[in-house]
Amino acid sequence: MDKKHIVALEIGSSKIKGLAASVSELGDIQVIAIEEIRVNDCVRYGKIQNVQEVSAHVNDIIRKLENNSGIAPRKITDIFVSLGGRSLATVMAQAQVKFPNAVEITAETIDRLKRDASFGLVTDKNNLGMLPHAFFVDNSEVKNIVGTIGTHLRAEFSTIVISPAICRNLELIKFDDHSLRLTNVVRPIALADLVLTVSEKQLGCALVDFGAETTTITIYKDESLQSIITLPIGSRNITRDLMIGLTMTEESAEMAKARSGSAI
Repeated sequence: MDKKHIVALEIGSSKIKGLAASVSELGDIQVIAIEEIRVNDCVRYGKIQNVQEVSAHVNDIIRKLENNSGIAPRKITDIFVSLGGRSLATVMAQAQVKFPNAVEITAETIDRLKRDASFGLVTDKNNLGMLPHAFFVDNSEVKNIVGTIGTHLRAEFSTIVISPAICRNLELIKFDDHSLRLTNVVRPIALADLVLTVSEKQLGCALVDFGAETTTITIYKDESLQSIITLPIGSRNITRDLMIGLTMTEESAEMAKARSGSAI
């Protein structure tokens, strides 16, 4: 059977990168081609600022991937696009339900609670998904909720949210092939699933993703997402501050040299 092929796209503040890979039936990933283009100011803090410029770069990357010997003569029809940026975060949402008699908790019950929690969520950001944080049956925390018996169920969810402008501007990208379909993927979650083991998520850990203008911290414990925090600072800030520091040091040295009249 032919391997499944996927294409992923990341639109960052310092570069736009496209990747094509094959995926075996066992889930093993083999990278076929990578293309990237350096950018400056057309994307800021994960938000597309210049749709026309980004569209041109994205189409250029797609053409290069399709012309790669490992992909041609295949044509790209679907692209996974990573979502991230300064506004990406998690907010807690919860809901509860009481039954007149003890009942068995089912997956349908959890779906109902998730809908109720979503309706009660107060935010002006887009809801990208709700992941289970904790479940309580008759005021006792339960890990494997489906199949338990009780009269009172309370659920807490980690809700992943992002600025509507990031999603809107992403949808405005103009592809040369109008039939291309985009599927959004939350970057910190995809990255955590790729590099963290079940044991690490169980024991508790923080995954730090350094970008050009943002740093995202994803925290897991008891195999559940606890929080996503995005800081508006990245490698570009650190490099710039370092260069400023070096320049000031050089100027100070020249001033000291002029005052003393001797070489340094």
